[in-house]
Amino acid sequence: YQRRVHGTIAAFRNCVSHRCDMIELDCQLTRDGVVVVSHDNELHRITGKTGQISNTLFKDLPPLSSTIGVTFANKDCKMDPSEQHYIPTLESVFQEFPETVINVDVKEGSDDIIKKVSDLCKKYNREHITVWGTFSDEVVTRCHHHNPNIPLFCSLKTVVKIYLLFYTGLLPFFPIKESCMEIPMLSAISQVFHLSGIRYCLLGFVGWLMMSRLLFRHLRLRGIQTYLWVLNDEESWRRGIKSGAVGLMTDYPTTFCVYMDSVSFDPLLGPKS
Repeated sequence: YQRRVHGTIAAFRNCVSHRCDMIELDCQLTRDGVVVVSHDNELHRITGKTGQISNTLFKDLPPLSSTIGVTFANKDCKMDPSEQHYIPTLESVFQEFPETVINVDVKEGSDDIIKKVSDLCKKYNREHITVWGTFSDEVVTRCHHHNPNIPLFCSLKTVVKIYLLFYTGLLPFFPIKESCMEIPMLSAISQVFHLSGIRYCLLGFVGWLMMSRLLFRHLRLRGIQTYLWVLNDEESWRRGIKSGAVGLMTDYPTTFCVYMDSVSFDPLLGPKS
């Protein structure tokens, strides 16, 4: 059981023990208003039970399944029987990792969950080491209005805007309120889903445009960090490091740590091996 199930306390402990700089997680809100850590609102994939987190009281949430699929690796992950098999609360994560930077994707996006996440950040004095947001530009805007002290990551709309401005030469003249840009490395995604033909070529071209060292450098100089997701093999890690991105997101921190310890780096070109 070298791999822990995504979104569990055991997984986060494993990340921290392997010197990961940031934990990425997703949040949902239970029927009685508890913020829990889960990518899915639907319970079936993660617990094998029908229903939704939003329609279930926290005390009634079923335990996690012993085996859960890893989306961006086309593999299953088995739970160690000795580990905790429950959906954790965001508060429990904040309590256990008070000094770890945590990236919170506010999946559910209601005003209620935005307020509760903000209140938890204040309660545990971690506004400065939490990053929040989601794909929806409207939700990101509401997050910022509710608590401008918590750094934001870019919505999908903002990411598209940044690339359009960059390739038209106008990006230096436009303000960016977000602190992070998190984008997929499309070449890694195409390998996982075995794309071919026109879709593979189109995704490859768009991916080539997105992996711009010049853009990543420009953003870094403006204090905006770029993270690539989700990179789960050595080739993806090598390309991700060479891209100049500040950070890489992976489902396999143990293996990634072994890889990082095994390679030497050129300061300009990245990994030598």
